[in-house]
Order: sequence, then C-alpha cells, then structure tokens
Amino acid sequence: MIIAHVYHPSLKPNSHDKFHPDYTNSTSYSIANYKLVCQYSEYVNNNDVILYETGGAVEYLNLPLDTFISKELLDKIKNKEALLAIDTSYESRWTYIEIIYENMICKQGIPAEQIYVIGHTLDYTTFIPKIAKKHNQPVIGCEFYPLWCRVQQGLFTRTLDEVGLQGKYENYKSGLSFPNSKEFLYLNNNWMSHRLALLSILNNRDLLKYGYNSFNQKPERRGQFLYKELMSIRYGNEIPQYLIDEQTNTVEQNWKFWMDEVYEDFPNQDILQEIKNGYDVHTTLPLKLDQKTFDLAIAWFSQRGLLKYYRDTYFSVITETFFLNKHPRHPTEKLFKAISHKHPFIYIANKNALESLTVFGYQTYDGIINESYDKEPDDCNRMLLMVNEIERLCNLNETELQDFKNKSLEVANYNYTKFLNHSNWIIKLL
Repeated sequence: MIIAHVYHPSLKPNSHDKFHPDYTNSTSYSIANYKLVCQYSEYVNNNDVILYETGGAVEYLNLPLDTFISKELLDKIKNKEALLAIDTSYESRWTYIEIIYENMICKQGIPAEQIYVIGHTLDYTTFIPKIAKKHNQPVIGCEFYPLWCRVQQGLFTRTLDEVGLQGKYENYKSGLSFPNSKEFLYLNNNWMSHRLALLSILNNRDLLKYGYNSFNQKPERRGQFLYKELMSIRYGNEIPQYLIDEQTNTVEQNWKFWMDEVYEDFPNQDILQEIKNGYDVHTTLPLKLDQKTFDLAIAWFSQRGLLKYYRDTYFSVITETFFLNKHPRHPTEKLFKAISHKHPFIYIANKNALESLTVFGYQTYDGIINESYDKEPDDCNRMLLMVNEIERLCNLNETELQDFKNKSLEVANYNYTKFLNHSNWIIKLL
C-alpha cells in the first residue's frame, strides 16, 4: 500500500490537471496517476510504498530527499521497511536514472533494492542494468506506465462527448471512410531538430501541399507565459542569453540559429542537401490549424477542432518528442492521438519505436505501409526512408488508395477498440 505521497514543494498543481481522466482533486500535484499506481502496481500491492512524484523537471531528483521526505519515512526506506517509488512517467529520460544512482543511491545512501521507477519508456529495462553496473550497485525496479495513452483516452472520449457521440464511440469514423481533400495531417508545436529537418525536406520535395500542417514560429514555446519560470527551474537564476534572444529574434534569426543544430544532427550529405534546399520554409511560419496559439498545455486541449482534418486525410505524419537514437523510446499522446482517430501513420521517431508499441498490444501498418524505416539504425537514413514513404502514399492512384484504405481500416479499427478499452496501465518490467 502507499503509506505516503510526496512531491517537491515547488511542484504546483497544473490548471489542466482536471482534464486527466482520473483526476480526484486530492493530493495529485502532477499528471502522474496516484489512483492507477495504487490499483495496478505490483510493488504497491506487495509492499509499503512512498510515492514520490517528480513532475517534468530533472532538478527535483538532484535535491536531498530529506527536504521533502521526513526522517521517519527515510529511515523506513533505509531500514528496508518501505520502498521508494519514483514516478518519472511525465518525462522518462536517461538522465533520471543516472541521477537516481549518483544522488540517491551513492551519495545519500538509499539502498538500490528499495527503489523503483515508474516510467513510460520500455528502454529503462536495458538502461538501468548498464547504470547499475557502472556504479557497482544492484538493479533498481521498474514499472511501465503508458501515461500519455491514458491522457489521450480521457481527452478523446471527452471530445467525442462534445460532438454528441457519448455512449456511441463505435460510430466514430475517420478519413479512411470518406473522400479526402488532402493526403496527410502533420501536427507540430515545439521546435526540435528533427522537426525542422523534416519540414525542410517536405518543402524541398514539394510535399507540404498534400497535407494539413501546423508548425510554431517560436522555438520551444519559450514565448509563453511560463517561459521565465521554466527556464529558471532548468538553468537557475542565469538564463542563457540565446534563450532570452529567442523572444525578440525574428523567425529567420531563430531558424538560422537552430539550423546549426539540425546540420550537426543530420550530417549525411544527401539529407543535408535536401534540408538546405528546403531552408526557406521558415518564411511560411506559423502554420496553424485548430489552435490560434501554441500553448504549453496543448496536449490537454479538446480535439474537436481537429476532427475535420482527420476526416479529410487518410494518414498522419507523427513527429515524436525524440528521434535520434541517443534518446529513449517513449510513445506520447502524439501517437495515441492518431490511433484514437483511426489514422494510419508514419511514425517519425527513433529506431524500433514501432516495436515498443506492439509490446502492449497494438498493431502497426506493416505490409500496408513500408515500415522498414523502424529498423534503420542510422538517423539520417531512417529519416529519408520515412520521407520516401510519405511521398509514396501521397501519390497513390485511385485503385491503390482504395486498397490502402480497405486494408488500413482493419488495423485502425482493431487499435481503436484496443485504445478505448486499454486497462493494463502499470506493468512490472524489472
């Protein structure tokens, strides 16, 4: 059972928490899910557990535990009378595991056997043993929680309720069931190097005309009201000058600055040339669809305004949070948004990202869409394989398109049913 639920004092309630499907208006201070952990966690069912919510900032893991956990509770952990559950499901990054070993286990003396993490990446199963070996420590436990699937499940059903489909979710139809004016839907918000690269390549190949496209004119939402708060948390009192400059720079100035990172991440000459040829795409920004502004909490907004775009296209181009193989795989609401809207997809993510989806019961479109890109280890080659498939799908003739829709609909309906009824929320991995 959970004997204590703790969080760092600066972790404040988010205004959008009330949209989480399991919101209880109690002590939940991040979108991590106290209720589901209580219900499904094997560790919680068999031990006394102190649940520590970290939120989305790695800095909280660097702090001494005794700043927000009482001596009595710490003694229970150190005396092996209770487990410390560290919920990183909001942002499951490699650095979290490094800090847990360096700061909590090695520096603060918390027994590794008394710690387990809750995350939304399957890659912790390979990364945790490596870090444990590096520090000559036991392997900490790990549970998998596809948080963003849960978030999208609640948001999507709420959206359908808004348009009169409450209790009749099986009647929802996407673009696979209708004639379409465009081929794909391509949604973006945050600037990231792989997103700038893809947008430039699509522009170079004149493929943007086939899609409904969104793309922010400001990097990383840093022009929003939370900019100073977020940056001070990440960098302390001294915010790097280039981040400050992004607030007053023109789109062209920011684009030029960010393109240096793009060129570094995609050094292959073939892809580099395509990116440079499509460089002028920044002159079209911002590209807007359903939202007038690019808000920090856009993942929590009603998707009512997107329904017409899903209906008027027959596949999605999904740019995941991470693309480079140096980052962990973790499916976010972006992927589950397409699944919930019965949309086939090209998944712009790191190697074997599609494989991680099948682990918890979903199907991909292999055989209908050329998904060989998912096995490609080279980031540059993987991106080009993805663009080649986008281009192919945009140029299907009438017979090929109908065949694509007929075959895709079977997978889309299977995933849709699986999504609506998804319930295995916490899975023990280590």
